[in-house]
Amino acid sequence: MNKYILLITIFAVAAVILSIPLLADQYANAGMIKKIQFTQTLTSSQDPGQGHENEQMAFVLSPNNGTLYHGSLTFTASEPVQIVILHQIEKSDAKGQPTWTVDGNTIFAETVVDIGTNAGSYDFTGAAVGLHSTNSATVTATVSVDGWIR
Repeated sequence: MNKYILLITIFAVAAVILSIPLLADQYANAGMIKKIQFTQTLTSSQDPGQGHENEQMAFVLSPNNGTLYHGSLTFTASEPVQIVILHQIEKSDAKGQPTWTVDGNTIFAETVVDIGTNAGSYDFTGAAVGLHSTNSATVTATVSVDGWIR
């Protein structure tokens, strides 16, 4: 009988010790995540990316060093637009995939989703999210975002 009590006690203590790191990670990440929810109307301007001077961009979530956005975007625009999601990468990791940069030093892998319409919804994860037009005319869009900043 004493062997069973000792064995149960050892397993209980081991379970508590092994679960402490799992609980600590949850609390450590909780302070680094911020909820974002908003609706706003944006007007595009000249795309600041190198080689995109004749195009328009309206950043919904601007690039910030080390920031990762995750969530959903719903929009309606004055003309068909592309959804652009940027992913910050090291310069040495740019090996043939489409990239976007303002200064040639900070490099973003570029995901362009051409949905062929002026309204829609899209889930995203990336360092920046924008609405893009290959035309030089200004685009106006109303967007709603529900997501997280890490």
